[in-house]
Amino acid sequence: MSRARHLAVILLAVAAGLVSTPAAARTDHNLGFWLNLTAQGKVAGRGAWFVELQPRLQDELSRVDQVLARTAVGYEVAKGLTLYQGYAHIFLPVAGTGDPNEDRLFQQISWTIPGLARGELSSRTRIEERWRSDGR
Repeated sequence: MSRARHLAVILLAVAAGLVSTPAAARTDHNLGFWLNLTAQGKVAGRGAWFVELQPRLQDELSRVDQVLARTAVGYEVAKGLTLYQGYAHIFLPVAGTGDPNEDRLFQQISWTIPGLARGELSSRTRIEERWRSDGR
């Protein structure tokens, strides 16, 4: 592609960005709160586990929107790197219905970098597969 053609494509893209109008959006404000209670530990050798309970409140804290109960077992493949396989059950209370619930299997990679000046750095990546009791 010639230099003139590259310049024309760039100018066209900039012009399109300048003349486009922003999408109209409505902002809703809703006070919510998520609490995460977690217990974790190690098993003999390189085994690991965790359990988690996470209630989520919505609508100005007036109702329970979801409650997540999650558990997993893991294996430390290297110092600071653990692979987990787990299960979660999510309660979705909905007034006037049969409370559709959700089941999830998940895989998680957790890693930690210890020895930093003021603590340690940790992260996790999780992939989930979901099934709802109402078929959605």
